[in-house]
Amino acid sequence: MALRFGKTKKIDLSKLTAREITSRFHTIIGQKHYESCYPNVVLDEWGELDILAFRKSGFADEFEVKISRSDFKQDFKKTCHFERRGDDTRRKHRNPVRDKHGCLEAGDCLPNYFWFVTPKGLLKPEEIPEYAGLIEVSELGIPHFIKSAPRLHRHKLDPERRYYIARKLSFRYWDMIKKSF
Repeated sequence: MALRFGKTKKIDLSKLTAREITSRFHTIIGQKHYESCYPNVVLDEWGELDILAFRKSGFADEFEVKISRSDFKQDFKKTCHFERRGDDTRRKHRNPVRDKHGCLEAGDCLPNYFWFVTPKGLLKPEEIPEYAGLIEVSELGIPHFIKSAPRLHRHKLDPERRYYIARKLSFRYWDMIKKSF
């Protein structure tokens, strides 16, 4: 499935930055298909998420933007402090360090769906793990769903946790505004 947005001017994929991909992604997918969509989220127990989006159903999607093969390989070295206990999570200081992609594969993770977002042709679909999906951005800036992400688990983030994330990001936004003066 391809989704269009904005101008159809060709872009040089080799010069495409993660920030540009994130912005283009949000313009078409984030605003139209998700209840809320946040860039560069940092959560104590999960680490940094390039894009975190919430579906109307309450499920969460994580999108990792990769602009090089080495960037993709580095992602598999990430760790987290996440551990699910029923429908809640424990704080970072109580949890051991774990392999993030091992958590994703086991379904013991924050997002319900996990995606890689890359320039077209950077990765082959067979390189993408079973638990992840792949979205490619073409020369025209059009995102294409190459491989669907399977649902990793059925747990939804409770409204308090979603509120905490939105509140934390609002503080970051206002800090950026203050720095621009």
